[in-house]
Amino acid sequence: MLDETGDDPSQASIDALFRDATTARVRASTRDARDPTRGPVLLEVGASDLEALARAVRIRETGERFRCMCLGDLAIEVVGPTGGAIRFHHGSSLSLTSWCSDARLEDGAALLHVLAQRGVPGPLAAHEAKREEARERREQRAQWLAAVPHALVEMLAELEEESSDPAVVEAALARLRATADHDAMIARVLLAWLAHGELRWTGYPSYEGVPLALLRALPMRGVVEAAMDPALDDASTYAFGRFVSHWEIVRGRRSSLAEVPDALFARMRGVVARVGDEDALRRLDHAARLAAEVRG
Repeated sequence: MLDETGDDPSQASIDALFRDATTARVRASTRDARDPTRGPVLLEVGASDLEALARAVRIRETGERFRCMCLGDLAIEVVGPTGGAIRFHHGSSLSLTSWCSDARLEDGAALLHVLAQRGVPGPLAAHEAKREEARERREQRAQWLAAVPHALVEMLAELEEESSDPAVVEAALARLRATADHDAMIARVLLAWLAHGELRWTGYPSYEGVPLALLRALPMRGVVEAAMDPALDDASTYAFGRFVSHWEIVRGRRSSLAEVPDALFARMRGVVARVGDEDALRRLDHAARLAAEVRG
């Protein structure tokens, strides 16, 4: 939350902290919102290293106003006549309690490199791992967007916001039906789209719920017909496994599982087993048992 009574972020205020400093301690995050200097000390530096530390926390004075909602993942306790504490947020910004806003760092990873060079590699390794995860998420999202059925491109944003709204789902299906002769063709398109998602059946990005919602709105018979096609590739077969094992099917539409034949469950099991996701395999086996129970 912005503090309209605070000072504007400035490099001069950071420089003032270091000017007469005698030492500085880089600390891990603390849950104490009022005192960032209670976290465990990761690195303590004397006068000879203070300049390197000060260079690592230079900011860009852009006038931008924002506030990170966390307490920071690191804190720098500067000890001296005008000492104080600086909160370090995610390798991207800094905050001082006297400021009305946070400030962007000139070099977000500079402090982390200072730590790594002095025997504390953990924060830099964690930062680089997060950056790699973010890059992978961007690539995954790009692949997903490239696979969106052409008929749904114009309403994709609405679908991602309102896929729980029956009217929005029906509008999307109407667009798909204008390009397909029957429900099995629509299901085939949706399974191919879902196949471009992550392999996880739980904890996946929320946008992957869109084709699942559209598949649930189709008659199960049509989706099963698409999945029974011998020419269906393994990726789409795996996607069908995600669909029939989804909690909204196994809990809310259990009776519809009776339409999924044992042979199709066996085919899915082979595909899922090759992926090696034990959780997915358990969920699929649970759906298969429910289907057998429903059929009696």
